[in-house]
Amino acid sequence: MVAKQPTMFATEGLPTEPPTARGSVTSEVTIAAPVGSVWQALTDPDELAAWFGAEVEIEARVGGAVRFRWTDGAERRGLVLDLEPPRRFAFRWRSLRASRGDPSIPEAAVVTFDLAPDRDGTRVVVTESPGVLPVPLASEGPA
Repeated sequence: MVAKQPTMFATEGLPTEPPTARGSVTSEVTIAAPVGSVWQALTDPDELAAWFGAEVEIEARVGGAVRFRWTDGAERRGLVLDLEPPRRFAFRWRSLRASRGDPSIPEAAVVTFDLAPDRDGTRVVVTESPGVLPVPLASEGPA
């Protein structure tokens, strides 16, 4: 599926800076909606487009493709690493352009969304970590 228009789940407080070579970027936000609605927003291209301000294509399955295209021509592509409805969604992505003027291969990152019920709705923790190694899957236990 391809999404082109932002929808109702645009949020503030999510990461806006890319991860650095030194570590991850993590943000937390509470959304006044049930976990199921937030999960739908994360796994539906139209809703995910609102969060990222980009055109989004996503195959919501482990190993499925993800693609984000912004109006300035920037594009990131990757693969779904983890999908545990309705609590965890993770993908690895990489820019199609070199980063910081470096002509080498662009940096890859893993983006993880963790959802949990909260008295005010759903707590969403978003982490973007540098690297190409997959995050530990729930079936594998802690790293």
